[in-house]
Amino acid sequence: MKKWFGFVLFALLALVLAVPGFAASYTYTVTIESDGAPGGAEPQPLAIAETVAGSLNLREGPGTGNRSLGKLPKGTELVVFAYENGWAQVATGDGQVGWVSTRYIQIVGAVAPSAAAGGAPDAAPPAAGPVGSAVISASPKERAAKALASAQAELEKAKGQFEEAKAAYAKALEEILKDPASAIAIAQAELDEAQAIFDSAQILVDGQKELEDQGIPVSEEDKTAAQSEFGRAETALGTAKDNLKLQVESNADLAKLQIALDDAQTLLNQAQKAVDAAQAALDAIK
Repeated sequence: MKKWFGFVLFALLALVLAVPGFAASYTYTVTIESDGAPGGAEPQPLAIAETVAGSLNLREGPGTGNRSLGKLPKGTELVVFAYENGWAQVATGDGQVGWVSTRYIQIVGAVAPSAAAGGAPDAAPPAAGPVGSAVISASPKERAAKALASAQAELEKAKGQFEEAKAAYAKALEEILKDPASAIAIAQAELDEAQAIFDSAQILVDGQKELEDQGIPVSEEDKTAAQSEFGRAETALGTAKDNLKLQVESNADLAKLQIALDDAQTLLNQAQKAVDAAQAALDAIK
């Protein structure tokens, strides 16, 4: 049977933003429940984030199958403690702890840790259960370096997931294009033809301009005809692109893979922001 232990973390978290010379401090008293024996490593804050969507579920665990603990409004500031498969373990300013999807948060700063000040905590720990007071003992630079290493590991994982999603999409599209009678293959062939006509029209217009730059006259009739052809080719190319996009979006399998690819891109962007913020926090420590 699982036995839960609470850790009460009293930490001064400095939010380092991209705006030069700006810094804000937040003091959180957070109770985080975790499996393990007493004396285990306490949760370490990694970054500061905020929600970018309204009514965002704060869940008991990393996944939509976990019970919702409540909903967070857009703009809620969070402290990030861990990442797992597109989810982040976070704490709110009022002490709520849970998991949110990283699709709906953005990193706004990194934790620039400092040693915990002495004295009594802001609030007494819960009376029930074995609870320890987690004191920050590592130096600010050590903690910032650890946060950066964790963010970099998440970035590498996100890169791998993105490459897998991109490869899966490319493979599925390649299989579809092998059937010349498929709607997508036909649309792709039409796009290739439209692109070739557009390229020829572009070459003609550019050639006329080069002649004029060399002092060689080009008749207005020829220039008008070239521009007219270029305009028709440009319109046809746009139509062909739209048609191919429509055919791709109409394919259920590709649509699912596209969603997965978009999600992977979002996670990759979030992970890169976390690394940038963690690096900025480390650089700020003298």
